[in-house]
Order: sequence, then C-alpha cells, then structure tokens
Amino acid sequence: MTIENNNNRGVISRGIDESFTYFFPKKTSSGTGLSWISKEQYLRNDITCKYLNCDLCKLNNNNNNSDNHNIHKNNNNNNNNNSINNNIEFKGNQLLLDNNNIEEEIIITIPDIETVLEYLEVMELSDTDFKNIVILETIYKHVQYNSGPKFFDRLKQLIFQTEKSICYFSNELFIQTFLDRDNLTNLETHQNKIICKAVQWYINHFNQLTKINKKKYKIILITNNESLVKTINSMTSNNNDNNSNNSNCNNNNINIEIKTLLEYLEIINNNNKKNEKNKELLELYESINELLIVKKQQQIESSSVGNTETLFTRYLNDDKLQSELKSGNIISGKIHINSHNREESFVKISSSNGIATNQTLSSFHGDKVMIIGKFNQNRAIHGDKVGVSLLPEDQWLPYDSSLNFDDDNDDDDASNDNNGNQSNEEYFKNNNNNTKLKIPTGKVIGIFQRNWRDYIGTVEKNTSLFTNFLMIVPFDYRIPLIRVPTKNPSQYLGKRLVVRIDSWDLNSNYPMGHYVSSIGESGSLETELSALMVEHDISLKQWPQSILKCLPESSDQSPWQIPSKELAYRRQLKHHHIMSIDPLGSKDIDDAISIGYPSDDIVEIGVHIADVSHFVKEGSPLDLEARRRGTTIYLPDRRFDMLPAVLSEDVCSLRGGLPRCAMSVVWQFKRGTHEIVNTWFGRTIIHSSAELHYQLAQDIIDGKIIDGKDKDSDVTNGGLKAGYKHRIFNGITIGEIKKDLLELRSIFRLLKKERYDNGALDLESIEVRFQFNSKDSSQPEKIILKNDLEIHQLVAEYMILANAHVATKIHSVFPSSALLRRHPKPNQINFNSIKSYFDHCGFQLSTKTNKQLQESLANAVNVGDAYINQILKLKTVNVVSEAVYFSTGSINVNEYYHYGLALDKYTHFTSPIRRYSDIIVHRQLWNSLNQSNGKFNGNSDGNNDQQQQQQQPTTVYDNFSITQLTDHLNIRNRASKTVQRDATELFQSLYFKLFPKENVLAIITDIRSNGFACFIPEFGLRSRVFLKKDSQYLLPTQLYPHSINGDVKHIDFSETKITIKFTNENSNDLILSIFDHVKVNIHTEDDNYHIPPIKLDLIQILNKNNNNNKKDKINNNNNNTNNNNNNNNNNNNNNNKNNNNNNIDNNFSKDKKSLIEEIKKGEKSLKNEESSILLDPNSLEYIQSPSNDTSNTLFSLTQKFSNLSIIKENGSKINYNLGLKKTTTTTNTTSNKTIKQPLRLWSMTEAECKQYKKKTEQNLRDSISSKYQTKNNNDDIDSQDPLENVGPSLTVKEKYSYEINKAERDFRKSNFQTQQAKRKF
Repeated sequence: MTIENNNNRGVISRGIDESFTYFFPKKTSSGTGLSWISKEQYLRNDITCKYLNCDLCKLNNNNNNSDNHNIHKNNNNNNNNNSINNNIEFKGNQLLLDNNNIEEEIIITIPDIETVLEYLEVMELSDTDFKNIVILETIYKHVQYNSGPKFFDRLKQLIFQTEKSICYFSNELFIQTFLDRDNLTNLETHQNKIICKAVQWYINHFNQLTKINKKKYKIILITNNESLVKTINSMTSNNNDNNSNNSNCNNNNINIEIKTLLEYLEIINNNNKKNEKNKELLELYESINELLIVKKQQQIESSSVGNTETLFTRYLNDDKLQSELKSGNIISGKIHINSHNREESFVKISSSNGIATNQTLSSFHGDKVMIIGKFNQNRAIHGDKVGVSLLPEDQWLPYDSSLNFDDDNDDDDASNDNNGNQSNEEYFKNNNNNTKLKIPTGKVIGIFQRNWRDYIGTVEKNTSLFTNFLMIVPFDYRIPLIRVPTKNPSQYLGKRLVVRIDSWDLNSNYPMGHYVSSIGESGSLETELSALMVEHDISLKQWPQSILKCLPESSDQSPWQIPSKELAYRRQLKHHHIMSIDPLGSKDIDDAISIGYPSDDIVEIGVHIADVSHFVKEGSPLDLEARRRGTTIYLPDRRFDMLPAVLSEDVCSLRGGLPRCAMSVVWQFKRGTHEIVNTWFGRTIIHSSAELHYQLAQDIIDGKIIDGKDKDSDVTNGGLKAGYKHRIFNGITIGEIKKDLLELRSIFRLLKKERYDNGALDLESIEVRFQFNSKDSSQPEKIILKNDLEIHQLVAEYMILANAHVATKIHSVFPSSALLRRHPKPNQINFNSIKSYFDHCGFQLSTKTNKQLQESLANAVNVGDAYINQILKLKTVNVVSEAVYFSTGSINVNEYYHYGLALDKYTHFTSPIRRYSDIIVHRQLWNSLNQSNGKFNGNSDGNNDQQQQQQQPTTVYDNFSITQLTDHLNIRNRASKTVQRDATELFQSLYFKLFPKENVLAIITDIRSNGFACFIPEFGLRSRVFLKKDSQYLLPTQLYPHSINGDVKHIDFSETKITIKFTNENSNDLILSIFDHVKVNIHTEDDNYHIPPIKLDLIQILNKNNNNNKKDKINNNNNNTNNNNNNNNNNNNNNNKNNNNNNIDNNFSKDKKSLIEEIKKGEKSLKNEESSILLDPNSLEYIQSPSNDTSNTLFSLTQKFSNLSIIKENGSKINYNLGLKKTTTTTNTTSNKTIKQPLRLWSMTEAECKQYKKKTEQNLRDSISSKYQTKNNNDDIDSQDPLENVGPSLTVKEKYSYEINKAERDFRKSNFQTQQAKRKF
C-alpha cells in the first residue's frame, strides 16, 4: 500500500528515519474527551541490519528501489502507550565489523531488557572488547517508558558512540521481524517473543552474508531471564508458529545461542587477556551483581517488617512537592555542603522564588537558608536540587559573621578539617548570642533532582578482610561515607576507587553504592591527577582512529602547505609586520597582532586568530569530540588539548616564519589617537615575522634587548630558548619590532583608559606556577608567581577589542542566536561579606555601579601595607558573579552587558585552539560576512565576490541549539577551572611535603569560628590557622608569657578580630585583627583519603595593623576628592560629618530634627540628579551611571529613620505587606496581636490584583503622610519658609515618585509572572 501524504486523517511522524506512523485521536461516546488512541503502523521491508558494509542489505535495497513505497499496513487499536513511537532521529549508529582475518569469528551480541536495565554500566565501559551490540527497538522503548530521563539519555548516548560499534534496530517496524500481539498474550510474553524473532532474523541474515563474503559471524543473545529462555525454547521447537506474519522467511528452525552476561564477559577476557579493561568488566559486573542481591534482600526485609519508625523522614512525592513549591510553603535550590563541617549546609535563595511567603521577613538576614545536622539534610547529597521547608522562627540562627558559608567559590577551602562536628542542639546553643538578625534554618523534605556522579574514594582504615561491606571514604569532603557490598575486600585496599551511589535507605546512616573501577595506588601523582579528573567529571580518552585518519599531515621534513584554493580568496597582509606574543614554551599559538602604516595619519592594527573552523568541519567526529571536551585543560605539569596535537601545535598554530590560515579583525586608527576609522573582518593568510614571549617583548620595549643581544641569558630571568636568535623571521630587526611595539603600546593605553573610565574593573588574580626537577618531572622544586607585565595587558586589551567588535558584528546579523558572553551585575547582598573589611581600614565601599566599585578599590590603598589592596581585590573576585556564555535570543538586550569589562557586547573569538565556543563564534562570523549583502566591511586585498563563491556559509544555528551548547560549555569551563585549582593545590601540597617552610610572612584575611585564614604572598597560598579544636585551644605558648598571663581562658571570634582571654585577670587580652601580619610554619599532614592538607602553625605576631588610627585621615582625603566642585564652607561641613563614620550605627541615634534636615537635603540632590536616579535599575544606563554618594539618597535615609518602616528593602523588590494597615484580633487568653497574612499573589484574580494595587498605593501614600505629620506635630518644627515644610500631603507623589514607580513596576512584573504560572497549570 502507498502512503498518501495529503491524507487528512492523520499526521505522518518521521521522527525515526525507519518508521511511518499515523496517530488518531478518538472521542468518547459523549463527545467530551478522548477515550483511546488508534495507531496505524506501517511495516517496512527496507530496514537494514546496520552493518555499513553489508553486501546483502545493499543488494536488497537495490531490488526495492523500483517500489520504495511498497509497504504493508497493520491496524492495531489499543490504549497501550508502549506502542507509540517517539519523535527521535537516529544518525550514525552502525556496526563496525570489518576484520581482515577471515578465519576469526565476529561476535554480535543482542542484550535483553533486563541486561540493559541492570548492567548498562558494563556496556558503557570504554576501551573494552565488549562491542558489536544491537539494541532492539523493543528494548529501547521499554527503557524509554519505564526508566528515568537520565538513564534513557545514557542509552541514547551509548548508541551514538561509533567506537563501541553499537546500533539501533527497528525490529517492530520491519515486516520480517514484526509480531502482532493478541489480547490473550501479556506484555512480557509478547516482548520475549518479538526479541526471539529479531534474534532469529539476525542469525539467518548473517548466515546468508557468510555465503557472500566468506566471513564467519556469530549472534549471541545475552540474558539472565529464565522466562525469555523458556519462550525461546518453545518457539524454536514449534515449526508452525501461528504468530509470525512473515511467510516468506522461515526462521523458526534456527537455534539461538544464549549466554548470560557473566559467561560472555569471561569469554571476552579469555580471548584477550592483554587488555586490562576486559578484567575491569568482570569486576564491575560482580560489584553490580552484589548490589542487586543486597537490594532484593532489603526489599524482602522491608515487606516482611511492615511500617515502622525510620531514621530519616520520607520524601514528599513529586506532585505534592510541586504543589507545596507553587503555594510558597517551601523553597527549592541546590544544596551546598560545608567542606569543613559536613553537618553544615545551606540552600541559596534565588531572586526569582525568594523566601517562602508564609514566613516573616522581620529579622531575616542574607540570601541563604541554613540546614544544620544530617537529619535535617535528610539524605541530600551535595549538589542535589532539594525542596526545603523552613523551621519555626525560634529555631533560626542568630547572625554570626564567623559562620563559614562554604560555597563552591569559597576562597579559603584549600585546607579542610572534618573535626569538631556539632549536633543540632549544640549548634543552636553555641550560636544563640545575637537576637537582632537571624539566619533562617530549614529541613529537606524532598528531592527535585539528584546530582549523583562518579565519586573517587578510598577504603576506610582497619577494614576487616572478612566483611561483606566496604566503607568508602570519598575524596570530596562534602560527600558522606558510601557502603559498597563486596565479596573480596582485599583487592580494593590502598587504591583510589571510582564508586557510584545507587540509593540511600530510610534506616541507613550512609548511602549505598557499587564499585566501578580502580584508577591506581593511593599517593601516586598520576593516580591523584586522574582522581581529580574523575571528580570533576572530565573524561579524556585517546583520540580514536576515525578522527586521526581525517587530520592533515605535517612534519618538520614535510610541513603542511596551504591549498591553492585558499590562496585564491583569502586576504594576504603583505604590508603588515605580524608577531605573536605568548608565554615562554607555548606551542599552541592561536593569536597574533600585526601593525601597518598605509598613510601618515592612519595606523592599521590587526588581530589574527588561528582559523580552526576551516579544519574542524561542522558535524564531523572531530567536531563532536571537541564539543564534548569544550576546552583545553591546563595543569601545572601537563596539558590536555581540546584538539589533536597536529592541529593545536602545528597546522593551526600561528608559528613564526610559516604561512598560516587565520580569521582576522583589522582596524584603522587615526595616528596618535584611539579613534577607529574603519573595521574589516575576514579570512587571511599571514606570515608571522616574530614568535615572541612576554618577557622578551617587554625587554624589547624597555630597551634591554637590542639587535645583537640574542642569547637566552640576555633576557630577564632567562630560560631555555628565551633569546630571539630563533624567534625572528622574514628579515625583520629588533629595532623595527620595538617601533611597532611602542606604537601598539601608545594606542593600548588610550583604549585601556577609556574602558576603565567607563567602569571596567581591575581585579586581582594569583597564578601559581611550578619549576620541576630536571631529573624527575613529578617533583616540584620551586613555586613561581606570575609577574604581571604591561605587555600582558597590551595583548589582553587588543584581544578584548577584537572580541567586542566580533560580538557586535555577529549580533547584528543573528540577533536571536549569537553566542555571546556576559558578566551579570552582582547581587548587592554579596558585598556585605566584604564591607566590614573596607570599614575596618577606613575605606569607603560603593557598589551601586561597576565604576563606583572600581573607584572604591582604587582608593583602598594603605601606604604602610601594600598587601591590603591586593587582598581586597582578591575578595572582590569572589563576590562578583561569574561570566557565562549565552544565546542572544534567551535573555533581554539590557542583560548582555559585561560588568567586569564595561562592554555592551562581548564574546570569545581569540582562542579557538583551546575553546570550542570560539569555533562557533568563528562560524557565526563567517556566516555573518556571507550574509552582509555579499560584501565585507572595509577594504580588502582580496576579491570579495570570489570569496563569496569559494566558501559557502555553514549551517545557521538557532536559539535553542545555541542555548543548549552554552549550557554545556559553561559546565565544561567551570569544571576546567576547578580542576586546575585543585591540581595547583595538589602540587603545592607536594612541594611543602618535600620542602617545609619556617618563619614565613602571612596576612590574616578572614576570621573563622575556630581560627583564621591567611594569605602567604611569597607562595600565593591561602590556608588556615586553627586556634581551637574539639574545645581545646591550640595557641602556642611562645606567643604569651605563661608566668604572667596564665593559661588561655577563652577565645572570642568576631567578624574582624579574635580576642584571646587568659586566666590571669590582670593580664591584657591578646587581639588579632584582619590584615595583621604574622609568621607561620608551613608543612603538610598525612591523609590517606584526600589531598594531604597544608597546615599552618602560628609562631609569631609581627605587628598590629593600625588601620583604625588612619580612618579619619583617609576619610578626609576621600571627602576632599569627592567634593572638589563645592565651596569651602560646604567642604568643611561635609568633612566634619563624615569623620564620624567609624560607627555607622551612630546615624540611628541622631535627633529627629537632624534626620528630617538630611531628608530634605537628600530630596534636593535627588532633584538635581533626577535623570540618573529615576532610571530602571536593570537598564544599561543605570549600570553605567556616574558615582554618587549612596548615603545621602532618599531611600537610604528613610531606612535609617527608626519609626518610618513603611518601605523595607528585600533584594530589589518592595514588600507590600509593610505598607498595609495591621489588623488585630482579641481572644480570651491572649492580648491584641498582629496577624501577618502571607501575600498570595498567585491566588488572586485579575480584578483582585487591580483592587490590591489601588489599595496598596493609597495605603503607601497615607502611611507616609501620617508618619511625617505626626513627626512635625510632636517636634514643633517651625515652618516659616514653605520650602522647609515637610508636609507630604500635597507633594508626596512628586517627592516619592521613584519609590512608587518602582513598586508599581515590581507589582506589574509579579502580576505578569502570576498569569504566566496560571497558563502552565
């Protein structure tokens, strides 16, 4: 029968390329709904076995070409959802059965449902001989509808792995393997029969193929299912199978070879014992099998015992959890476990969901909910997305600045300590000393999404060799111990193991998991580095042959040559001097800078980037692998490339003296300025004349290197091949290079100044490098800190300029799908964590805009201590948000802004060798050039029309695909950064283990609840000094005379200082403050489970930082700078006021008259700057607005007015509850009380929302008016001048228009979100 596409009875779904399916909705007899779905399935006769070189399938397809639409129809009306075909497209799945040895038998395996569900990990294990696997459609569908989405995604990814030789076979759509199901056959029996028929077809098919190509094939069905075995035996013994629809091919007499998975794995191991991975297959199988046995035993025990009390609370089901979340009774978020104390954890409240609406906000502090104790954590593991119910307010924690909210970005987690864990009751008891501010606490009541992964662990010490369970101590401090069943514990001792968590029973203190593999002996450097890679979910395999075969060939004897067709259309910059500047020893050179002088008043400067997109074709195996890796990973002693070495180090690398393909941006500047006259984008061919490194380039600028001084020793700090002897080409001289560098420097300084004037941040980062032993590269012998030279900033500035221009270009052509990079504005709440450090030193911290923040950091300089500014910048890095990739169609344009660089649009274009995002940007740039009316911007030495004809644009990406890609790349970049950080800590630990240090200078940076964190500038190290452990004080006696002071009585830890009290009451307290200088000894502590932690011992207090004595002087200087446009009298008055800023709380004690006077002055300044203040806080103009003193704004002054509590700040929103009149109720047993009803916007109708909005606005105005009128009457304020009258009844709308407008905007936004939520449900 032929399918007619114009048939109006249904819609043809072509999701799977081997199926045609009609879907029919059927109405009920009453006509009010759907009763069932009728499926008309069309069976095909042209489905192949998926062996790419199958001559038999090719022959059959040739015979069917004359009648492609000859298919058979089968009607089947039922309500079974398992028969509905999903809209999924399969590409690239195929069997790779090529074998040159004709005598060797090729084995093809077909696993059953149970094998796939229970032992998928065994098939996923890479580099094994478990290959040539056929996944039947019957099994695929069962997994799809009977397992979780993550498990189903794993199966799909397994099918797409070409090296594993796995294919998907549509047996239910193939006429020769289809089997209809009657009403008397249950689903399991039907599945067994259809699997049996598919296996029989494969056996018959490859028997016929053997007659053609003379090769031997064996088909094995892998199953442990006894019912399937019985079904097969009954079908093969019956020669007249009534259920078969295929009368042309009798397969019933074919015997099926059946093996259990264990039997097959033993065959694999015996056939190739040289492959160690085959042995891991058996170990993994045994571990999973042991786990399955234990689970069955637990199910039997739980069913026999019945309902009893459990150790943990049972989770709410998914429906109840979603209902509670929508009702505002719970919050959701990612749980963060404290790496120093696993009993502490928190969930960060996102700005979108806020705190639960049925809780009071009167004493709420911060944006986190603390979860204290393992029973409140309720089996949640670090990284899980959980649902949290807030505990009663009397169980909230008083705010304590010494509490360590240990986040993923914590800068002081280099040293870890699990000792001193407190119970829930002890925690509340020890922290109940401040009743003003409270931190909310909660309990996990459900899991939205598990974030379980592969964990590295080590068997616990003193483990018995006769136990059936191993306790695995995870490498990550935040993960609890894992119980792993085993029969042979001795083989796992002393090794780093990869384990997975499978479940966490209600009555168990620890989760249960299973062994996956072993990565080596504990303590070995290679093992520890491999452990870090697994911990951060980084899998780097050897490059497969399918990729290596497609790469260009190049060697020193026969270097790669640019094809002639590329020469025909690429621009060649013949009149430019081109140079690359990279770290010494770099091989992956992906950027170069050129300069040319086309005329006396014009300078051309170009940034040339390796044209990687020319070699990495979209959709190729290399492209898919590069996408999976995402980025190159740099470790202290090695590098893991995103691309093969022949590309990253040779063909794509812009090496000196060799022609290379590049993607370029060329600007024309007016001479002596940074004004850009013209910009050109396009593909080029460059010949680099100088392959410089940073120190060499800087020495050339400084005049230390001149023509003739070409030795390595002539360069500052020297180094192997540091001289320019083999680094300059094409007859260029050092004098010419110096001239070019000086011209580049002059323009760079102007570009940098303009960007910093716009608010770009100059933050601090520490880059630690190691010098290794020449004989043993695994032993670091010196720690070297990166020396920041001006040439570093010069290169970075031109790269930033290129990235910004490319971002603007691709966004102009692809406004909804350009891949850009943004740096969100940080949450203002986060700055509270560093404000006390600025206050302690007398510095002013303004964070309203990035420009104000930069000015605050620039002014935070202590002449007597240069480390203070460095530490403040390091802490600011941890406060600001992290830059991320995004698709321009996914967010609003005003959110594109890059906060740190002060740029409207930004992307990554300059490093395609090591970042996959840059490859996509290159493709989008090339597409944008081909779509710009067939011409490029600017002048070109090449022929643009010819360029258009030679190179066609690649596929245009849509918003959905770019969003998916950016999410993946953000995860990969995050993993790369964290593994580099942890690897640096590993090598630091190894260095101090070999070379302990004594009497090293350290600066106190943080106060913790049991000690302090400090920064050691000599080694770029941040670690902790512990002064308290298990209620025992660890203060060394050499710091105080015991005979005078006695013993340590008590140690108080506050936000900025530590007070040590002694038993002798006549002795003075010993005080340590932040930024104090101390001396410490550095050594490591043995640890079999983790990276050996670096320990610091306090031995001497060098000096007390006298920051408090310098506050007045610093504040005076700042005030003189900020008020230089005012007259002298106003300056003196302002300075006298600001000199009292040592205690901010003093503002609350001012008399009411002075507060009203300040409010009036604030109103005047508000009017003068109306154009900037009334901007939308989310707008780009608001972010870039000039610096203003936020202490004089009307909003901040009304906050300080103790009795005026109508408007209260809650993030960026206003709490409308505070503007409503309070209602009271009276009972027989209690006095009048205020009942605070929760705000339930989501339950209001549209009319109620309008009425509520109108009532709220009126109440807000009435409350402000009544408050001010009351104050005026009580204080008898004279109002001789009408301008001095503060009667808001006439001018409240004008005076408070900003607050009212902001309240209206937030209400409209909330109403819009409410309507959107209603549509979803």
